[in-house]
Amino acid sequence: MLLKGPLRWYYLSTFLGCLGIGLSLVLYVLYLHEIRHLSVGFATTLLAANAVAALISSPLSGTLTDRIGPFWVIVVLVVIHALALVNRPEFPGDFFAWIPQATLA
Repeated sequence: MLLKGPLRWYYLSTFLGCLGIGLSLVLYVLYLHEIRHLSVGFATTLLAANAVAALISSPLSGTLTDRIGPFWVIVVLVVIHALALVNRPEFPGDFFAWIPQATLA
């Protein structure tokens, strides 16, 4: 075995995470098209915008990880992710509808 110790677990968890995200993206396009009634072109454009945002933010998060450590970078990113999920426009009139989304973030 080439990799030993924590590095092996890191690569395994990264592989499984990417596999799960990659498999769910297909379902995301189907959801946007069939349930939200958006065109397939627009749904795939949203995914492309997500990829561009990841390309732009990756060097920044890598630099911050090198400077302040991975723990605080992950904490800040999880909080930003939770705020983004809470701020979704799916429940515009119900103030308490964000609670389940915040707990699932």
